[in-house]
Amino acid sequence: MAALPGSGGAAGSGCSPGAGPLPDGVWFGYVVAKSAADIDFDLACFYFGDIAYTEGAADGEEVNNDYYVRNVNPALRTIPVAPSVPVYEIHAGSIGYLNIPFSGWPVDPSAYISCPSNSCNVWLFVNGGNVTEILEQYTP
Repeated sequence: MAALPGSGGAAGSGCSPGAGPLPDGVWFGYVVAKSAADIDFDLACFYFGDIAYTEGAADGEEVNNDYYVRNVNPALRTIPVAPSVPVYEIHAGSIGYLNIPFSGWPVDPSAYISCPSNSCNVWLFVNGGNVTEILEQYTP
C-alpha cells in the first residue's frame, strides 16, 4: 500500500487522523475484536522501504525485512462493518487470499494471521465512516 498524499510517509492514509471517528481513507492497524456489525480497530503506522529504516532509527528500533510498524497510541476505534463487506484473508496454502464476506471471517481463526487479535494486521478501507473492505497484511 503506497503512501498517499498527506500521510507523512506512512503507507496508506497515514496514522495521524486526529481524535474521533476514522476518516475516509486506507488505514493500517489491528482488528482486536469483532461483532456481527463492527470491529474494534487499533490504528498503527506502517512504513516500508527507505522511510522504514529512518522511522525505526528515530524510535531506537532495528528494522528488518524493509518494513517498520509504529504503534504508540492504545486508543481503539469501533467502526461499523456490513456483513457483506469483502475480506481478503491470507491463505498460506495457496500463497494468496481468500475473498470472503465479513460475516464469515475468519475462515480459519488459527491461520497465518490470528484474527481478531492484537496481531491481526490489516488494511481497512473506510468510506462514509464505514469499513468497505478489509485486507490482511502479510509480514515475515
